Amino acid sequence: THVVCDRYRLSSLAYQSVTLPPSWLETLNSPFPAPDLTLLIRVPPAVALRRVVSRGQPRERYETAAVLERVSARYGELCGEAQARGEATVMIDGRGSKAEVGQRVLAAATPFLRP
Repeated sequence: THVVCDRYRLSSLAYQSVTLPPSWLETLNSPFPAPDLTLLIRVPPAVALRRVVSRGQPRERYETAAVLERVSARYGELCGEAQARGEATVMIDGRGSKAEVGQRVLAAATPFLRP
């Protein structure tokens, strides 16, 4: 069985650590199992903000330049920590077309898919 989710442990830690103590968040998330693979699709915060604005919908509270900068930096730290623990964590360049990014995701995930 393959389970794919668009947000999990690193997402919780990256976004919530903007306003909450990281050590408390680590404790809160510690019972959850480590994923077999984490893919972080990264774009520069300015690109992310342009994409948010282009949706033409009201922004979420975390969709500001300042928050996206902090979250992006935190994601980088968390991915480095996860990799240091031996967790399969791959950062993927999210710039380019959907097809290009999709190919990068597929290339990173394929070795982890078991028949």
